[in-house]
Amino acid sequence: MAPTMMPVQPVEPPRRSRAWILPVVLVSVIAVIGLGVLAFQALKPKTTTVLVSLELYNGTDGCNVGLGYNDVPGASVVIEADGVPVGASTLDLFGTDMGLYCEFTASVPSVPTDKAIYSLTIGGSNRGVLTSSQSELSAAGWTWGVTLGD
Repeated sequence: MAPTMMPVQPVEPPRRSRAWILPVVLVSVIAVIGLGVLAFQALKPKTTTVLVSLELYNGTDGCNVGLGYNDVPGASVVIEADGVPVGASTLDLFGTDMGLYCEFTASVPSVPTDKAIYSLTIGGSNRGVLTSSQSELSAAGWTWGVTLGD
């Protein structure tokens, strides 16, 4: 009698776990999103809020604005950067009595910090236009100090 051969069953190689795929894909997606956010932030122009501080000296009572300075309270404040208007605000309606002078302030938000020359106009052009360089404003902590009067 002839020996019978049993059919040989092919042996499948053991399946490798693919549990590592999901964490790798998630980490990759998070890394790509993070790089995109960083790239966007790098391209977005840097801005700051410029504080304008006007010290009014009128020779008598510091906050008596009736002596030719009645245009100061609530005056418009406009900042230009490289000749282009970049922000506006208004001075306080009531100044802070600092003894010898009265201080009026305004905050001008979202002023770009990467321009060469900045100009400041308070109350229209009748009081003139002040200019400052980027390095001067930056060194002053983006505070523009103005003195008016005696």
